[in-house]
Amino acid sequence: MISGCQQNTSFRPGMVVALPSEAKAMLGRRRWLMHGDLAQCTCGGPEDVKILWVRCGMGPEKAARAAALLIEQGVTHLGIAGVSGGLDPDLGSGQLVLASEVVDEDGKSW
Repeated sequence: MISGCQQNTSFRPGMVVALPSEAKAMLGRRRWLMHGDLAQCTCGGPEDVKILWVRCGMGPEKAARAAALLIEQGVTHLGIAGVSGGLDPDLGSGQLVLASEVVDEDGKSW
């Protein structure tokens, strides 16, 4: 899927991560540039696709600000990565959760 998207020059992925420990687990040590209280870095993904990451801290308001920053910088596809410790107590470490839609506080879904 990535290789098909890479041919499309408008494919610009971005990822939001809350905590430094989550970012380090996924990316290793990186140099993060600060944008106020948000931190940003860029790293290569599969097939040399550049992925823009924003580390924002916990909470929906911070995640929304991180997503807005990514969109301002031209990101066309957004992902969220983390341990989601409070999502569901039945989820175990290492389990993968993929959302089929995103629903905001007003009930609007994408």
